[in-house]
Order: sequence, then structure tokens, then C-alpha cells
Amino acid sequence: KNDLHQNIKMTYLFDAKYRISGKDSKGVDTPPDDAINQMHRYRDAIYYKEYESAPLKKEVIGGYILFPGDGDTADIEVSKFYKTIGEVNIGAFPLRPKDKRNRELLEHFIKELIENVYRLYRVCWKKTTVAETMLDMV
Repeated sequence: KNDLHQNIKMTYLFDAKYRISGKDSKGVDTPPDDAINQMHRYRDAIYYKEYESAPLKKEVIGGYILFPGDGDTADIEVSKFYKTIGEVNIGAFPLRPKDKRNRELLEHFIKELIENVYRLYRVCWKKTTVAETMLDMV
């Protein structure tokens, strides 16, 4: 549906935290609950104006905690803090130095964000159709 306007702002917040909350039942480190709750508040509170007389518009699309967590990638993918990224666009990514397995979760997510923004740009600003955009994806 092409109902988006030019000049829309889409902000994705990534906030590094240097602590964990504990471990879940599968031994996966979990991010601090207060950090996740803070992302909800940021998403709900940050707005922008295109010009002085314009109405306020939501700017934050999603918020993500980067924390020094560890755990098996398969267990992380089914964890509450990771699954909520797909559900409400707020969650967490465990990152530790030299941990390439879990870093790939974040890399894949960022790649998808960039691809989705490109598709949105093609549909909204280049006046192409959704069908043409879908052909680009094949």
C-alpha cells in the first residue's frame, strides 16, 4: 500500500548495555528487563515534525539492546528477547568479542532492514509499482 509520504523519518535505536540480567532455563544470557522497557518508552516517546505547523509523527520504528550475552544460537532464536523483535520490533541481540555465531543474527537483521528500506524507497519515491519491486527481489 503506497500511503507513505516523502521525508518520512525511520529511526532504529541500538543501545549497548554492558550487563546481563541472568540466564534463562536453557542457559542463555538475558538482557536487563529495564533496558528492554526503556526501548518501549523511547519508541513511544520520540516524535518529529517536518515543519513548524506540521503535526507530530512517530519516528522510532524499533529499539534493540546490544548486550554481552552468550548462548547457543538456536536457543537464542527462540528466546523471548529475540522473538519480540519480530513481534513488536523491540528486543535484544547478544554480542561478545569473537562470537561470530551470534553476531550473524545482528548482521542478518541489519541486512534485512537495509533491503526493506530500499524496497520502500523504490515503491514510494521512484513511483514504481509493488510488482516491479517484487521482480527486483527475484
